[in-house]
Amino acid sequence: MTGYPQSLKYFMWPWQVYYRISCQTTAESLFDSLDRGLKPNVFLMGFQIDNDNTLPQICIDPED
Repeated sequence: MTGYPQSLKYFMWPWQVYYRISCQTTAESLFDSLDRGLKPNVFLMGFQIDNDNTLPQICIDPED
C-alpha cells in the first residue's frame, strides 16, 4: 500500500499507524495538562467481523 509503513505484519486499514500516533499525541497533551507525571500509552485493537480467513481474527497496533 502506498504511503503506509511496511513495519506492520497485519493491519486493519491503510492509515491506522497515523491515526494511532494522532491519538497518542492527543492523549499526551490531555494528560500533561492534568499531571506531567502521567504517561499514556495508546494502542489500537481491531476484531474481524466477517468470515475472511485470509486475515487474522485480531489486529493490534503496535504489534510489539
